[in-house]
Amino acid sequence: GMSLSIPAGALSSARLITMTPILGLPGSPFAGQVSGALFAPDGLVLLKPATLSLELPSGTLPADVLGFAFDRDGEDLHLTPRDIANGRVEMDVWHFSGAGGSFGPFVSGVPTWNPGTAETRALQEIALAQQACDQSGNPSSQACSVGFPDTVRAALLRWYVDSVEPGLRNALGAPSFQVEEAYEEWLRWGRRVKQAEEQIAVLNTLEQRMAEAEVLARKALANLTLRRLNNCTGTALPGQLVDVARMADLAAAGTIDLTAESLPDVADLLDACAGIRIEQPVFPPIAAIGAPNRFSVRAYVGTFSGAQMTSVPLQVSLAIDRGDADSTSGALDSQGRFQTNVFAFSGVANVSINTTVDLASGALPELSPLDRARFEKSLRITRSTQDRLQASGPAGPVQPGSSGGITAQLAGDDISGRTIGAGIVSGPGSVAPATATTDSAGRASFSFTAPPAGSGTATVAVTFNDGGNNRSKQIAITIAQAITVSVSPSSVTLIIGQTMSFTATVSGTTNTAVTWSASGGSIGSSGFYTAGTTTGSFSVIATSVADPTRSGSALVQIGPGSMRLITNCFYVLPLTRFEDAVDFGVLGAVGNPIFTFTGNGFSAITPRFGQPTGFRVSGGGVIGLNEATLTVRDPETGQIITATWVFDFFPVILDPENPQNLFFEFLLKSGPCQEGYVYRR
Repeated sequence: GMSLSIPAGALSSARLITMTPILGLPGSPFAGQVSGALFAPDGLVLLKPATLSLELPSGTLPADVLGFAFDRDGEDLHLTPRDIANGRVEMDVWHFSGAGGSFGPFVSGVPTWNPGTAETRALQEIALAQQACDQSGNPSSQACSVGFPDTVRAALLRWYVDSVEPGLRNALGAPSFQVEEAYEEWLRWGRRVKQAEEQIAVLNTLEQRMAEAEVLARKALANLTLRRLNNCTGTALPGQLVDVARMADLAAAGTIDLTAESLPDVADLLDACAGIRIEQPVFPPIAAIGAPNRFSVRAYVGTFSGAQMTSVPLQVSLAIDRGDADSTSGALDSQGRFQTNVFAFSGVANVSINTTVDLASGALPELSPLDRARFEKSLRITRSTQDRLQASGPAGPVQPGSSGGITAQLAGDDISGRTIGAGIVSGPGSVAPATATTDSAGRASFSFTAPPAGSGTATVAVTFNDGGNNRSKQIAITIAQAITVSVSPSSVTLIIGQTMSFTATVSGTTNTAVTWSASGGSIGSSGFYTAGTTTGSFSVIATSVADPTRSGSALVQIGPGSMRLITNCFYVLPLTRFEDAVDFGVLGAVGNPIFTFTGNGFSAITPRFGQPTGFRVSGGGVIGLNEATLTVRDPETGQIITATWVFDFFPVILDPENPQNLFFEFLLKSGPCQEGYVYRR
């Protein structure tokens, strides 16, 4: 059996393909069976190779299998490489007219064909080297390990130098057919290089050529693509789209990045040539609830040359979320416009409109269904919503004799230069002006003034005559003395861990309760504050329960504390006295410091002031290291400092004539005193 498989992307458009079996090749050098086909339409060039698959006759040796191909009316008949696997013979088919395989040896004395192009000569050289390797029957033979690789490298290099490179260089700015022929040959050469790389290492020889060829191919194709895009004027749109689609297919076949040449991406080429353009719809920035909102959109067929073709019939459809319209579909007028009224549903925060424009039925009938589908475009907009008239008053109570602002806001259409009224409906106070004109954003401002004394609630009505539809909003304004909160003390400096009680004074209301908070440290519901472990500036805040918008604060500076320990250096006492070994005290304490002394082999000295001021040897030490530790706490600030002395306690005999005269020596090892001083007794 025989089959032809054509991959996706091999053709730019749908084509009718036919195969006619070849029954023989009279006069050919083939002695065995011949199998193949003629393909139509004749001269068709593929962007990706089709695969011709032939059944391998039983008992046929690989050395007796040759692939062949020819152009159009049998021209340029040549051998071509083939693969054998799973009882099938397969070969690439890039262009039509014919290809096939011979299953048997050459006829003795009949020469092989003499191909007429650099490409077909290279393919035949590779095919013959492949046959020579198969005839050796040994993959390690000279024909396979040396002859075949050398032939492939040399054939591909000659093909590139003789035809591929000159063709690409000459293609820049050349007629379109010449550009396409050069580009297509580059595609075929590149595939052969990659196929050879899977069998032998050729890239070391051709890597530079591959990179060079890709740049040349990209520039040649980009130049032709730009010319075809510039031809997209809309005067013969179907043909222009076909031309640009061909460029997109060529670029995709060679994985060429046209953006590197400042052109649109391959996926966007057709739309760049000609496509529907939707301008930003005209719709109110805030959609009005309970009133019509005019929606207008303009679309047209735009081309790469900048033409706006409103003569092409287009149709529009609207998909509205959280709203409805007088009309949700229809044809664009001669100016490319479509208008309708959109109504936002009550109680929604926004309305969303998705606009889809495509070709009207019967427009551009020459286009294929695929091209027609590419013309569809969509654009979505979303707008917030509110009532047609909205009004707001002061954020909090207005104090007697003071003023507060009133703002009116229109939503929807025709919001600029409209007259808004405002006046007192009930309660004290006054509003000025009586009428105001909205600005470009639909806003109008008024001022409410409270009477000099007293309290109460004023009701203000904001009105708008909306084309005979009278709209009104009422707002309530509270007149009351402003609530103030103060914190005492207003500023304080503490150290880490120190505490402080704060009080809050609330005026302007009978509810004097506050809630406490702090930006650093912690504070309880009664205002009792404890400084945290982080130094810096912090706030203690009291917030009115009656009006949480009112608060007072105090500044708290937290420092590390200023209390520090002072000591007299360790010194030698007379041998006959048992006095202080170390003197100590503190500076910078806020309260009366509390001393705690612990020592192994030492005792504290407590003078008449009731606090230890030093320590001395108690006689209870043990031979070796001994520690004396002092802890001092300031009861006012909570600051704590500690100090530790370490001594080496050992006996020593100083009088050789009287060995019983034993002394004890204490050698300072560490602590806040000069190291190395010795105390003896």
